[in-house]
Amino acid sequence: VQTCALPIYILTWSNTSITFKVPLNATSGKIILNINNLQIDCGDFDVTLVDFVKQLNITGNRIAINKTNNNIYTCNSNYIYKYDYNGNLIKQWGGQSSGNWQFTQIKDIALDNQENFYVTDSGYIKKYDANGNFIIKWEDSSISLTTDSNNNVYTMYSYDGTTGYYYISMYDSSGNFNKKIGFYRYGSSSFAYPYNLRINSSNILYFSLCSSVSSAYDPSNSVQTINPYNVSEKSSIKEFYLQDYSSIRPYCIAVDANNNTYIVEKDSSGNQGNYIEIFNSANTSITKFGGIGTEIGKFKSPEGIAVDSLNNFYVLDTGNNRVQVFKIPWLKFNWVHIT
Repeated sequence: VQTCALPIYILTWSNTSITFKVPLNATSGKIILNINNLQIDCGDFDVTLVDFVKQLNITGNRIAINKTNNNIYTCNSNYIYKYDYNGNLIKQWGGQSSGNWQFTQIKDIALDNQENFYVTDSGYIKKYDANGNFIIKWEDSSISLTTDSNNNVYTMYSYDGTTGYYYISMYDSSGNFNKKIGFYRYGSSSFAYPYNLRINSSNILYFSLCSSVSSAYDPSNSVQTINPYNVSEKSSIKEFYLQDYSSIRPYCIAVDANNNTYIVEKDSSGNQGNYIEIFNSANTSITKFGGIGTEIGKFKSPEGIAVDSLNNFYVLDTGNNRVQVFKIPWLKFNWVHIT
């Protein structure tokens, strides 16, 4: 089975229909079955690459999902909220204070593979178990964090004023410092600052850099990757060139099990952009959708994005006080009878 010379795969077969999986970079084409040298034209297709799944009455500034049970965690400045897959609130923690169970300014949240969760809060990383019991904290003034398959913790936004480099710091699950990875030098002609840090199943780090000057031409304004075990392995998924009146930046990011990358693109006010762009594992853009609005598939200042175990992706549509859930769909074609 081929479409535009790209292989596709039959998932289910019946007397009345066939369901196909289509490559992510195929957006239109013709389906032709080749059975015992008999070619059967099944017709043309036009792919809608994103399907709406559901809307949840969940809000917050960041989002993380446990890949084992698809529990959803969100946070705002002072509270952590835990929901089940259907958006039912399980538990919440917090309050405005500097104690171990309270928070003054949460920047980000991350989960390890034991469903312990970590938050960045006013100069500290705080670690809790799935029931909200405090475990440990350590000093780190980061803006974003993530964990790898070995439960190591990575934080971003450490700036060394002597060398002029921003760093990703690596800790074990008990907060013991391992190393730091310098990845960007703040210079007189550059205005980008690190914003969001995530990781894929192969422990490759993904991070976004955002320009602080909307009229600046800054090739560092981008989403990039780096291997924490071999820092020479770097690549750029997308560079955002900000000129004239363009002020769209890459904010939050997520990576699914197939190494597709999901990027929230907006300006600092949330009034421009409001798009989700998806890149495949070859760093090719496969779709972009959104824009400001209240309809399904529209967003108002989205502040987070995450992927569950089914590769559904969750957009934390903060300005609309909701989470919108989408997926990259399968395609279904009617069977063509040949007589």
